[in-house]
Amino acid sequence: MRKPVILILCAAFLLAAGCGGPRWRYAVVEENRNQIIRIQHTLEDSRIEAQGYRHPADVDPEAMAFFLGELSYLERELPVVGERKKTPVFQGGEIGRLAPALSRALREADEDGRVAFTSFNTGGGLVFEKRRRTDGVVFVDPENRINIAFSWINTELPTDDLEAAVLGEPPDNPLVIKEVRTPLRTDGGAIHPVMRADGQAYPMWVMADLSGLEAAVPDMVGPEPDSQPEKGHREAIRSQLEYLRDLHEDGLISDEEYEEKRKELIDAIR
Repeated sequence: MRKPVILILCAAFLLAAGCGGPRWRYAVVEENRNQIIRIQHTLEDSRIEAQGYRHPADVDPEAMAFFLGELSYLERELPVVGERKKTPVFQGGEIGRLAPALSRALREADEDGRVAFTSFNTGGGLVFEKRRRTDGVVFVDPENRINIAFSWINTELPTDDLEAAVLGEPPDNPLVIKEVRTPLRTDGGAIHPVMRADGQAYPMWVMADLSGLEAAVPDMVGPEPDSQPEKGHREAIRSQLEYLRDLHEDGLISDEEYEEKRKELIDAIR
């Protein structure tokens, strides 16, 4: 009898916590087993609230991939480990899928809409890897700086209803988060923390000058031999192969279509 009572109490608490907050309108750009990409608008009295983003924004997918690849955070404290581990926010294959999708969404967004995303991966766990999700928003501000702010970073998905009720949903607006257990860490360079009015850094919100970021990509990635595809190209092919596999496993394309397209993609990286 205790479990239903706990679920009811948790649900009531979460509902109460959301009352009085901003309301949102979402337009889905992409949704599959790996990620959900949406354009998000804030509503005020049923009307879209003006934001003044520099959208539509043309962000090169390789610059976006570099940006995502530079993001790291401190993992949560473990009881028997003294030093917290600095870990990349995104995995390689995850970046290959997410970067082009975010770039496309920014081209579709208007000046009042930002891009909200949920990205899934597997990792963590003391013994076995677990399914995880990362949630956040991306936008280009009037000063031509690309911003990314997170609600959750590599949060393990619940395995039952009780865990789901306790975990709840990530905050709709990560721009107001001031205290977290998994803060972002930047080492200077092109990416900088966003500062609050009191002089402290937001723990889950960073930005980079877009023109400087795009200029830094060739230097940071570095030239490779002519026989080797560039890193961004390899990640894009990997992402397409994984997406093609998912379509095939879900029965959305035939065996012949899968093999034909797979051969085209493999040939593209030779």
